[in-house]
Amino acid sequence: MAIYRSDQAVVTFGAEAALGGYIEGASGSTTDSVASSSVATTAISAGATSLTISSASSFAVGQYLQIGTKGSTTTQKVTEIRRLVGISGTTFYLDAPCGFDHAVGQEVKTIATLTDTDNDKFTTYIPGVYDTVTVPDMTPTIEPRYFLGTGAKRNFTAAYKGTQAFNGSVPSFIILNGWPLRFPLGKINSTISAASSPTDTGSTIDVAASKGDYFIDTASGSNFAAGDYIQIGSSAATYEVNRIVAKSTNLLRLATPLKQDHAASGVNVVPMDGTGALNYFTHTITETNELDSLSMDVHMRDSGETAANDFNRRYYGGKVGAATLSAEEGGLLVMGWDTIPFMGGVHNQKLDSNFSGSEALPKHSLFQTVESDNIGSRSVSGDATTLAYPTQDPYYFSEGTVTMFGQTFARVRNFSISINNNVEPRYYIERRGDSRVRGPSDIVEMRREYTMTATIALPDSEASATGTTASLFKELMLEGDYGLADGTSAGMKGFAIQLVFNKGTVMTGVTGVAIGSVDHKITIDIPTDDATPYSTAAAATGLNNQGAFLTEAPHPIDGSNPFEVSASMIFRNMGITIVDNVGLYP
Repeated sequence: MAIYRSDQAVVTFGAEAALGGYIEGASGSTTDSVASSSVATTAISAGATSLTISSASSFAVGQYLQIGTKGSTTTQKVTEIRRLVGISGTTFYLDAPCGFDHAVGQEVKTIATLTDTDNDKFTTYIPGVYDTVTVPDMTPTIEPRYFLGTGAKRNFTAAYKGTQAFNGSVPSFIILNGWPLRFPLGKINSTISAASSPTDTGSTIDVAASKGDYFIDTASGSNFAAGDYIQIGSSAATYEVNRIVAKSTNLLRLATPLKQDHAASGVNVVPMDGTGALNYFTHTITETNELDSLSMDVHMRDSGETAANDFNRRYYGGKVGAATLSAEEGGLLVMGWDTIPFMGGVHNQKLDSNFSGSEALPKHSLFQTVESDNIGSRSVSGDATTLAYPTQDPYYFSEGTVTMFGQTFARVRNFSISINNNVEPRYYIERRGDSRVRGPSDIVEMRREYTMTATIALPDSEASATGTTASLFKELMLEGDYGLADGTSAGMKGFAIQLVFNKGTVMTGVTGVAIGSVDHKITIDIPTDDATPYSTAAAATGLNNQGAFLTEAPHPIDGSNPFEVSASMIFRNMGITIVDNVGLYP
């Protein structure tokens, strides 16, 4: 008899344009034979859980809706599927927040089926090499209540449903590239090492594009082709890299949704320079107040490989509340998404025979299956597109360097950086259209906290009275306060930390040509410059300028040779820069 096996599970993630709006296209949706149709009378924003249409006649709770106009090849817009769970006049309530922005006048239709289309799948990334996942299945709150005068004695009289929680995690996975690094921190901006001049071979955005869009209108598409990598943006703070899946005149279909909004003028769209043989990418991750949310897809096919028995779940509105980045001697650079609270989830399981409700359709959502051949980022060759599993080498501890207060430590045995966003699920009073949906209304970031620990063997000895080399003991005693030349205090400054992890192999460019002079690496800078977040900054005195501080660095006599210290630190901010040959990031 066929069974579900853990080692056959496929767990992937994708970025959302707004909290809870899992992103998936619907180019293969088929209109119902008795279709009801209308148009949106107000703009629909990504993350919206309701919409208003021109006419609600012939619609019914339980139907699936195609939101967005499919159009012709030159006017195609983003489309998505949501289930109708409540109607109030001409206001519709949805089973999950919308994943895209939709303009006034976009179609709202009932559909019967959704064809599996790889180009419409965007929840396809993996955080790294993992073998265990805490799936955020619902944790209900069933509350017993005690009534007076019912003769219940000391037993509860009735139980009522309370709030729902969806908490997941992906512990200790091996990092292959920088895909998972931004979600505990904030935003990512990407550039191509050599992009063409927009006045020569590029173009500009002709119609404003929203975060989450995977179609962009350009002023001219004559210099673009399917398969091209393109750099979009008007400045370092807006640059992102994407890839063209298809082109129809001036309309470009992108391989992955946009990571930010782009205006209708002054935004360049430029392809790689020349053949692109030596091109590589630089990705810069910086802090934001509000974290980008993510979706998680869990696909399980039984051991008999029977597609009809697939057990699929899609969780939306997740934020990485806490994460750990660590490495130890002889090992690899690993990360853990320690806590990820989600807003809710949908699944493909038909309700069992105990259910006797009057819904027109069973309680599940019509979404596509992300199978094992749908993992990774999209590659393009002519008109053919495929999703490829990442095959990069991991980052080895032996290829890393750790620098603190200007001193490079050659004898670091391990380190661990912890990021805690202290996110809190919030449950607000609101109408959702379905009493069974009682997950969080919002997930709010509180104060961000950074800590770091490291076990460091001390460098070679020097004359105690005359040596001026910075050391852990001296930094501990100074408490980050270095004073002025006249002996007065200038205030606490702290120190800078830099961690660099190199692949240790020659990087190849986009087309596989070796680039011997460019390192494939991850660089973590503590602190970074708040005013110019794309550059490093020295620690300084004053508000919002300080670096790291030692909170513990005992020098015990415990038999360790060479003598080693277990140090603990706190710091205010950090930034990450990745140089690699991976153009598409979630």
